[in-house]
Amino acid sequence: MLKINLWIRKLRPYPQKLSMRTEIIFSACVILLGMSMGLIAKMTDSVSIIGDIGTELSIWVFAATIIAAYSRYPVSAAINVLLFFISMLAAYYIYGFVVLNFFPKTYFLAWLVVALISSFAGFCTWFSRAKGIVGSVATALPAALLFAHGYPAFYTSRLPLYLSLVMGLHYVFSCHGQ
Repeated sequence: MLKINLWIRKLRPYPQKLSMRTEIIFSACVILLGMSMGLIAKMTDSVSIIGDIGTELSIWVFAATIIAAYSRYPVSAAINVLLFFISMLAAYYIYGFVVLNFFPKTYFLAWLVVALISSFAGFCTWFSRAKGIVGSVATALPAALLFAHGYPAFYTSRLPLYLSLVMGLHYVFSCHGQ
């Protein structure tokens, strides 16, 4: 365990000391962001372009990668990404049930599994701000997903797909090697 910790610290140093207050505040902000984005996504589901953006995979990948990359520790990244998706799902499906009287249990359970798996992706994405090959690979994986998702914009001219490309570029230039 100690060797793994030393290896991680070489790739991307931890802050000098653990501040539980900072971790809790960051996690609380992540929960509020997840709840806000979940509510907005559900409330705008049927509103043309705004609803399209909220239903695109890229916005969720981008938000999770930024949360993970700017978390202070790899375990914090995993926890924060999980908190983000759980709070987003809760707000999305609670709104759908309370306001629209609609709760697709199968979809909810499927997205819950994705949210649980995303914590591992958050742990890995934390390394995107590391130097060297590890940082490059950790940056390339979510960026490639965003670029692959947005590529059809060049022949469909759908605005949400162009946003996916912009988010991919932003992620690469803001996270890698910082």
